[in-house]
Amino acid sequence: MSQSDVFNAALLDLIFLGISIATIADDAADYPATEYYLSLHEADPTPAGGQTAFEASYGDYARIPITRDGAGFVRTDSVVNFFADMLFPAVGSGSGVYTHFGIGLESSGVGDLLYSGPITPNITVGVGQQPKLTTDTAIQFVPYGE
Repeated sequence: MSQSDVFNAALLDLIFLGISIATIADDAADYPATEYYLSLHEADPTPAGGQTAFEASYGDYARIPITRDGAGFVRTDSVVNFFADMLFPAVGSGSGVYTHFGIGLESSGVGDLLYSGPITPNITVGVGQQPKLTTDTAIQFVPYGE
């Protein structure tokens, strides 16, 4: 079963921009999320993984809050991008190579991972460097297994 382009766009607007889908989903009904949290991962957290799966652990690392609206995300057709570049805290100690990003519900600790995707090219950082995801980073709805 496939979904229409119109519904796909409306679903992405609901998830990332907080725009209700008339007669289907009212975003304001039951305490909707107002922020998501962006995370870095050293490997694919997989659809079964949580937000801590392969998550970065360098000194001073923290997830980045992103508002769930047009100030955090922008959608064009079936692709969502960050509205602005996302800068993680500078590496205080350690180093790492980050291959994936995640978007979840918690600012720290175990949390539900809503979306994840590859980072191309990978981000390699050492002490004093600040990992960054740009507005070119694409979040695209792709059903698992396709």
